[in-house]
Amino acid sequence: MKMPPNDNKQKDKLLNQLSDELEKSLDPNLPMTMFHKAQVLEQLASVKQSNTILERSIHFYREIMYSAESVSDDLLKQAGDKCIKLMQFRGWNSYSVRIWQILISRFPKNFEYLRQLGVTYLTIGNDESAKKVFEELIHLNQDSFAKAHLGFILKSEAVSKNDKDRLQKSVKLMEEAILDEEQNLEGLFYFHLGDGLRRLNLPEKADKIFQLGADRQIFISFWQRSLYNEPGLKSQPVWPLKETGIEVQLQKIKTNWKSIRDEALKVYDSTNGGFINETESLKDTGYWGQFDLFIQGREKVQNCAKAPVTCSLVKNIPEIKNNRRGQVKFSVMKSGTHVFPHSGPTNCRLRAHLGLKVPENKNQNNTVLRVADNYLHWSDGEIFVFDDSFDHEVWHSNENNEARIVLIMDLWHPQLSAEKRGSLPAI
Repeated sequence: MKMPPNDNKQKDKLLNQLSDELEKSLDPNLPMTMFHKAQVLEQLASVKQSNTILERSIHFYREIMYSAESVSDDLLKQAGDKCIKLMQFRGWNSYSVRIWQILISRFPKNFEYLRQLGVTYLTIGNDESAKKVFEELIHLNQDSFAKAHLGFILKSEAVSKNDKDRLQKSVKLMEEAILDEEQNLEGLFYFHLGDGLRRLNLPEKADKIFQLGADRQIFISFWQRSLYNEPGLKSQPVWPLKETGIEVQLQKIKTNWKSIRDEALKVYDSTNGGFINETESLKDTGYWGQFDLFIQGREKVQNCAKAPVTCSLVKNIPEIKNNRRGQVKFSVMKSGTHVFPHSGPTNCRLRAHLGLKVPENKNQNNTVLRVADNYLHWSDGEIFVFDDSFDHEVWHSNENNEARIVLIMDLWHPQLSAEKRGSLPAI
């Protein structure tokens, strides 16, 4: 239904009148008066799209919480819920910590408040405080939600510090949580539990977790384990160029591969470098570096200045240039490198690899990319396309100790409409 043109003005006037009446007729210090004021201001902020008014609403909700001793249980819960939601909307997660603490103090047996306090600490990057909250929850009632989150934190620490004992502890906690059928956990925990088991050299146990995730419809399938997905998109690990929707543009990239290679080698050989080591702890051995050209649909201007031909070609392919869920980068892998099996974050993109400098190997299996149960090999000047939301793994070694260099380009899944592409948040 189309709203009358003056509807917002009428609502604005009504809300202002209501606010004036509240201020005139009631004791402004009464908690219930403050609650009504906060509600009116919240509605007014929505009409006017005003953060300033919204912050006034938050102020009144917060004042109620700070007067907790004189506030009824029901009003405290309502005000706390409203206050936290608005703080989160404004990005004030750190301020909401105090509100959660007030609620926990009044309602110590409401474990959901403790859970959300722990999640809030994680959101603001305070992992140590989050660990204490989740440890308390586990002590109080063997909480599976807390086990999953504590396991996730410990796993991140274990991977960054290469701490096997901590990794074993994290895996145990996440496994106990996931096997609790009453607990509906996010795919994130299945993903990291499986990864932890693999890093402990327990691939069969990892596969059981991945299959459980698929059976519970946490993952799209056993092989495809992305967490940010759009329904109904075609799923296949390897894509023929003709099915990408941009075969002609990719063929033009191939035609210019030598110029692209020369730019990549010049960057790689330069004294000031520019390649950075991968930062996701996906590498098991060796060296894996990258030189970013486009990230989340945005050009890295300084880097593109060092690769003008490559970036000029990419700029003529909007399916790649404007992909806010992908990257364009040179990727170098030195001999002796192995990348753990892993999956990309979304089924909304496909990934193209153009071989730029691929050492010859007597044993072709020394330099290989596994995608699900398919094995792909690079060649100079050749492109292949795969879906990196499928489980994949990389090995590179060769007799002459030479590096492998490729151009990586992420393109939108061809079944996504332009409207849908424009509405999806960046990853």
